[in-house]
Amino acid sequence: MRRTTSGFVLFSTCLGILLSAWLCPSPKASLLTLLILSICYALLYCFPTKHPTSFTFPLVALIGFMSFGFCSMSLHQAEHYQAKHLIQEGYHDCNASIMASVQKKSSYYQVKVALESVDGKEIHKSIHLLLNSKDSTLLTLKPGDKLRGNWRLNSIAGSSNPHNFDYSNYLDKQSIFFQCWLSNSDWIKQESATPIGLKALAQKVKISCLKIIEQHIGLADHQSVIKAMVLGDKSSMTKETKSIFSETGSIHVMAVSGLHVGVIYLFLLALMRLLSFCGFKNPWVKNILIVLCIWFYATLSGFAPSVIRASLMLTLFISAKLINKPSNIYQILMVAATCILAIDPSQVFELSFQFSFLALTGIVYFKPIIDKYLWSSNKFVQSAISLVNVSLAAQVFILPLMLYHFHQFPVFFVVSSLLAIPLASIIIWLSLLGMLTGFIPILQLISAFIFKSLDVIIGFLLGSMSWLQSIPGHLIKGIYINQVEFLGMYGLIISYMLWRETQNKKWLLVSMLLPCVCLVLSSIFIQQEHKVNRLFIYHTYHSSLIEFQSLNKAYLINPDHLSEERIDQIRENNSLANYLQTDYQTIDLADVSADSISRNARIKIINTEDDLSIESELEFSTILIRHEVISELEKLPVLWQNADLVFDGTNAKLFINTIQSKYSDYKIYNTYQQAYTNFQP
Repeated sequence: MRRTTSGFVLFSTCLGILLSAWLCPSPKASLLTLLILSICYALLYCFPTKHPTSFTFPLVALIGFMSFGFCSMSLHQAEHYQAKHLIQEGYHDCNASIMASVQKKSSYYQVKVALESVDGKEIHKSIHLLLNSKDSTLLTLKPGDKLRGNWRLNSIAGSSNPHNFDYSNYLDKQSIFFQCWLSNSDWIKQESATPIGLKALAQKVKISCLKIIEQHIGLADHQSVIKAMVLGDKSSMTKETKSIFSETGSIHVMAVSGLHVGVIYLFLLALMRLLSFCGFKNPWVKNILIVLCIWFYATLSGFAPSVIRASLMLTLFISAKLINKPSNIYQILMVAATCILAIDPSQVFELSFQFSFLALTGIVYFKPIIDKYLWSSNKFVQSAISLVNVSLAAQVFILPLMLYHFHQFPVFFVVSSLLAIPLASIIIWLSLLGMLTGFIPILQLISAFIFKSLDVIIGFLLGSMSWLQSIPGHLIKGIYINQVEFLGMYGLIISYMLWRETQNKKWLLVSMLLPCVCLVLSSIFIQQEHKVNRLFIYHTYHSSLIEFQSLNKAYLINPDHLSEERIDQIRENNSLANYLQTDYQTIDLADVSADSISRNARIKIINTEDDLSIESELEFSTILIRHEVISELEKLPVLWQNADLVFDGTNAKLFINTIQSKYSDYKIYNTYQQAYTNFQP
């Protein structure tokens, strides 16, 4: 019953949040919703039904929690919109405070700051920006430092090519609306009072811990592993190290999550047992200390959604234990999710939130089922099997999400988990011991020995993951599912769960018929997609790439002789996401005019001034202008002036901006801003 009730509350709240995001209502609409809800409750109270049924209360509860989610998301969106449009792009006299440690990127340094005042006006909204600089003096800044300067705030470019990761949207959800590039003379550090509070203390402790790690661990890769696992700082991790863990299916050990919080909880329990031997046995004080330490660690690691979830669940579990109330893992999980969404309803759209809760839901529900079939009487073997079962159970719920967003599947995720999870637990325990002893001068030798041992263990972890990565076929790429298949996979899982819970054979029948229905609907979806021809002019700096998709074939015009590797990087997500073959036929630029494919695509490429006179009597829907060949659009043939005029990456940004401002009546497209797309029946 508790499982159903808490799940019902979470489902209703999420449904309200999704409706609010879809309808994009104003705060007035939220107030109207609350008014209507109040009237409904008043009517139910004043005119109760003579024969109350089990249907009335769930309906009222559904409306109530949906309204709660609807209103909270509406208010969140309104506040976010106001903050986003409070400041315009351009030069501003800014006062800001550093929010996090400076991160070293490949060729520059970056730090996140919060604006406190702009042009002399105080900012009461949460507006953040990224400060970028190639000057290493930025590294002298610490969280809490105050800066002042006249900075040019630039908006952050979104995804230019179809289906690519939208970095701008990702930052927008964190209230980061601008970025600016600075030199050493562009900012002045102001004298400020020493910051106080839990967050300031956590930042100080984090900086001290980083110094201890860097003092005892020589190799940068080994340092980055400890920083990521224990402190949630992945800024120093190289792409090679990240790929080792992501391609073997063990990337979750690198991100501070529920696993890490659980390991730290066990570490704290061990410390409390030591205190018990010293005569300190008050359970209330010990458990309150554990809760405080857990939330301090959550602050230290940057409040990742998975850490908040795990910390909140542990708090609820410990609270229930202290007051002698039976705890239900389903109820705790759902209540934790509802609390997080009540504070920040936009979290429901974050992949980290989705992966975190779905993985744990899978573990909680499916691990007991898998345990019935995979077990051993040997304790050592059972420990290994238990890890396998956890990995399999977690994959059940996150597999559709992983395929839909990342289009790949790590084959050896079970083997990597068997190695990575125990080693990660040992690394976390030893790192905590090493840092604790590192703070005490008389225990420096013990700290040095612990970190030497850590060096060996991390080397073994990286070596084993590297070996798994080197095995042919370790990663299956190019798995693309559409929305119908994505929803169908989750529908199949949910119908199976309903059958197990209710023992109603109708749900078993649904789970058997659902794959067939999804296959039919998916086939219709793909067939409809193939009826439309698509023309893409991708964004790529100082060059151009044109793709024409017709039926199940792709034709490429590659005027700048890009390498096959570069072509695959540009078009991979877009082409495969639309269910087209990875193979393509390349058309040389010299043959474009005579080739029937280019005519079917209705595109004219102006590469030189001579191209203005060729086929000038033909009508095209798209005119691609390259190399700043023409600056006066009146010189174009009359038939071409009404077409879409596309300027690609071979043109300078300033040149395109000048053309756009001069010829506002023309349909001008800039691939720097967005890849050009033309759909033709």
